[in-house]
Amino acid sequence: MRELCQIEIVALARELDAALKGFYIDKFYELGKGRFRIRLTRSGEKLNLQCTLPYALNLTDYIEVSEEASNFAIAVRKRISNFVVERVEQLNDDRIISISARKGEDAVNVIFEMFGFGNMVITDSSSSILLAYEQHTFKDREVRVRARYQPPANQTKAALDPAQIKELVGGAVGREAVAAAKSAGIGTQYSEEAVSRSGVKGRLDESSASSLSESLNSVIRESLGGNCYVYLKDGSPADFSLCGLKKYSDLETKEFGSLQSALSFVYMGAQPKEEGPSADVQRILKSIEKQRRSLDEIEAGARDSRETADAILASMANINILINAAKANRRITKEELQRLTDEFSVIDVNLKDKSMRLKKKG
Repeated sequence: MRELCQIEIVALARELDAALKGFYIDKFYELGKGRFRIRLTRSGEKLNLQCTLPYALNLTDYIEVSEEASNFAIAVRKRISNFVVERVEQLNDDRIISISARKGEDAVNVIFEMFGFGNMVITDSSSSILLAYEQHTFKDREVRVRARYQPPANQTKAALDPAQIKELVGGAVGREAVAAAKSAGIGTQYSEEAVSRSGVKGRLDESSASSLSESLNSVIRESLGGNCYVYLKDGSPADFSLCGLKKYSDLETKEFGSLQSALSFVYMGAQPKEEGPSADVQRILKSIEKQRRSLDEIEAGARDSRETADAILASMANINILINAAKANRRITKEELQRLTDEFSVIDVNLKDKSMRLKKKG
């Protein structure tokens, strides 16, 4: 699946800011290479934010359980657990989303770079890097612990304001319509949709520039309106968009109320997974079960001992007859003792050790 484009990052940051603000960061999980989940809570509510670098960052009900906490997950938990989300925003008009959170006087930023191979970086309030999923040194910036976080230079800032679009397209008279639309920086498929809707072909003149400007603004308004569409081919997601795209008119379309719900469907599938117990909880449950079995065995042994003791007490009169007979006659045989009782079978008599083994009949 493709990466998110500029206008989708804008829409996603707005959605997540509205959804996450005021929630506590409860726990962080690493699910696999470049895949994470953050569990958030607030007054009994629970949210799960899923990230698949560099493709998706979205709330989801489809929970994937991590068996063991990785070293990276443990390090992240130490730095962000119990922090409260203050805002979610796009950084540097780029494909970067930052979650700013605070705990008392401490503040952190959890930054997701949604381009290239993607990255996750945690910084303090002064933008000093505390932790990075991948550490790199680039020509214009360094992503390393204790370095200052600096986004890459952004050469393609999106034009989203109607006046910006009008000025941009008006200054592109004489250029090809598709190239002029793409210079708005909102994303290729949205630019191409605007050109298709405008009916403009070839190079722009003043009239066609006005038509294209109106079409671009229409696409932007629709894209930031809150809905999202997933296009299905043979029942599987083929693409998604924030506005209807003519090029997918022959595909089955599924509509969602937000970009993140569409991303959850695209990347997590249609069947929800219930969140099972964590590895720590599973170990505790196994320990409890082992202790329960031990207690059952002790109880069974105690019950047998009590039954044996009760049987001995009930037959003590007959046992004393045999004991007294053995004391009176040191040479008494097993057969002679057996003639003195109908309740017991005399198994063995050892006068040297002063012991006798009896078995209750029946």
